[in-house]
Amino acid sequence: MFCPDCGAENSKSQKFCTRCGTNLMVIDRARDILNEVSQGAGTSGVSPNVVLGLVGLISVIGFTATTIGTLTLNRMETNSPMPFVFGIGGFITMILICRYLLNMIRPSGKPAIGQQPQANYTPPQAITGNTRRGLAEPAPAYQSIIEDQTKQFEKEH
Repeated sequence: MFCPDCGAENSKSQKFCTRCGTNLMVIDRARDILNEVSQGAGTSGVSPNVVLGLVGLISVIGFTATTIGTLTLNRMETNSPMPFVFGIGGFITMILICRYLLNMIRPSGKPAIGQQPQANYTPPQAITGNTRRGLAEPAPAYQSIIEDQTKQFEKEH
């Protein structure tokens, strides 16, 4: 297995990259998920004909119910905006339900999300020279500004 950050070759059993310390288990799990998605494990088993028939039925029933409800509220002559609100709300609800149902249809020719790594992949060459990627290298020591002021106050007392 090659590290995606630095290109170092690591054994399959390692959890972290030996060169840069990248978590290799997360990358391995992400590849498994991409393989499952590309093989079609998460696709819906609903027939497109059933979904289209259901959308047509909901559209007809929803349109009829919304229109009858709006006309009935309009005949009450209460001079309120309720018929308008009912009509707009009914049509928006009907559109959202149909949109949700139409999203259940997945085209079979949909391209895969991720690409499989090529078999003839060659990792990038190791960088020789001055780099700051050494894990054994200690962090540079910084002098605290607050510490100096504290020392000054201690000398005064």
